[in-house]
Amino acid sequence: MMVGRIVMVRNKKLENRAYDYIEQKIKAKEWRPKEHLKEMELAEELNMSRTPIRNALKRLEQEQVIRIEPYKGAVILEPKVDREAFQERTQFLELIITYHFQKLELREHDYQNEELDRMVDQLEQLIPKKDSEQTFEDYEIDFWIAILKYCENSYMQNSIVTALREIFPSRGHIHNTLISSRKEKVGHYRKMIDFLQASNYPYARREVRILINKLNMNVLQGVS
Repeated sequence: MMVGRIVMVRNKKLENRAYDYIEQKIKAKEWRPKEHLKEMELAEELNMSRTPIRNALKRLEQEQVIRIEPYKGAVILEPKVDREAFQERTQFLELIITYHFQKLELREHDYQNEELDRMVDQLEQLIPKKDSEQTFEDYEIDFWIAILKYCENSYMQNSIVTALREIFPSRGHIHNTLISSRKEKVGHYRKMIDFLQASNYPYARREVRILINKLNMNVLQGVS
């Protein structure tokens, strides 16, 4: 009996260690939504058997952090974003992006990035492709990474990209609203990069604020 109890305690400790490790990786965004986790790889990484890994994954599935798919492993789920969470993240994006543009203005930076025109053209071509909804949004994140070309603060860049990923859910009301807002977004993107190329940072900031306000209004009013 004593031996069995010791084994149970040891297995529970291993399970908790695996749980904490996986949860922390997900929370820290080192492992991103839609990424697959394999029991065998985790067992090798943590130097333990697959049983505590499997139990840790079951706990995370119950908490709706991951989804276990038979014969495929576990897939990390997107964090749930409701209207309030969407507004909080877009407000954060507005603050941090306009702050970045303000810093460039104070430095009297001559903003030149010819790649942006080509990227907006590509976004425009992707507007009607609803059979692969995430294509537009994935490319949109690349567009924003290009916008941040002159941002020297890597933490700021990563925070912006993380917030963008979180406001692009793959299904639901917000997802449908953002699909319907694609053409509107591209129009604002064109104006914004025109202002940036002209080093007209006040108007570039204004364009970001207008875009964020319109997106929040669309989500609030249920445009889809």
